[in-house]
Amino acid sequence: MVDAQLSKAAQETKARARSRLEQTAKEMRKHVITAISAAFAFIIALTWRDAINDGLDRLLQDLGIVGEAFIYKLLAAVVVTAVCVMGIIFVAKLEKNSNVVPQLE
Repeated sequence: MVDAQLSKAAQETKARARSRLEQTAKEMRKHVITAISAAFAFIIALTWRDAINDGLDRLLQDLGIVGEAFIYKLLAAVVVTAVCVMGIIFVAKLEKNSNVVPQLE
């Protein structure tokens, strides 16, 4: 009787440990994917930074604005930031809506 109870308790403990291990593995996988995606996004951002800087420099030259164009680069940074924040909000809303599970009646 005692052996059966111990065996059952051991099996339950093993099942709980396996479940926790599987959950931890899923979380780790999710975090690794997020980190890799962030790294790719950073590379993309650096590439766009160069393109935007070159474009802004060319635009300022075409407009005849010479010298230090700090205020224009600052304005461009504010505009890019605003657009990116709106994009983040949009994507966050999409993610929030995709987690909704439809109810079957």
